Order: sequence, then structure tokens, then C-alpha cells
Amino acid sequence: NSEYQAGLAQTDFERKVSQRGRKSSLTKNLKHLIEEKIQVQKWSPEQVAHVVGIADKTVYNWIDQGWLDIQLPDLSDHGIRRHRAKEKRGTFNHGRSIEERPYKVETRQEFGHFEADTVLSGKRKGQAVATFVER
Repeated sequence: NSEYQAGLAQTDFERKVSQRGRKSSLTKNLKHLIEEKIQVQKWSPEQVAHVVGIADKTVYNWIDQGWLDIQLPDLSDHGIRRHRAKEKRGTFNHGRSIEERPYKVETRQEFGHFEADTVLSGKRKGQAVATFVER
């Protein structure tokens, strides 16, 4: 029956916290290889990732976290390509917002007031359904 020791418990806790989570696959050799390809040979992060067999997002994450000695100006495209794949479907900015709906429409006293919305497919990019409902 040993006595509780706060200092030992804290040290044990801090050791366990530092070891939890996913481990990085970035080794010293891989770091040097990536930096050489991007800075000296002017490869893109996508090219390096393909050759090394990792996701290009991983290379960008390592750059963002400061794990690679690479800045966005070092990249052949200055980091422009990383922002291209954003979702562009579903932006519907015609008409007025529901918050600005007139009282007559809210009480459903008149015919001819429509609501529109979009539903995006989770399976395939580029597929969306627009819905129009008469209030």
C-alpha cells in the first residue's frame, strides 16, 4: 500500500499526454528529401507526395505546422493550388433571406411566394437538387 505522490502522478500524466495521438511519419530523411525536391529541384508538393507515397495534404500540413523548412513562396505555384478544391455548389444568393420575409408571406395569406433551397449529393461532386416550395 503505497502513498499517493502528486509529483510522480503529474510526471506520469505529462508523459502519457505527450505520447497520445497519431504519430507523424515525417522522419529526418523524409524531411530532407521533401525540402530538397521542393526548394532545389522546384517540384510541387503534389509531385513529391506522389513519389513518396503520401497525401499532398500531408505535405501542406507539415509546411503549415512548421515541420518543414519551406515557406509558401518556395513553392512553384506559391501555394495557389491548395485552395482550388473548395466546394462551390450550393451557393444560392438570389432573392431575399428568410429573415427578411414579409409578414404576409409568413402568415400564408397570399399565393405565389416561393422558397428555394439546394440539397447537395454526398456521393458525387457536382450533383445537387434545387427545391422550390410555394408558401
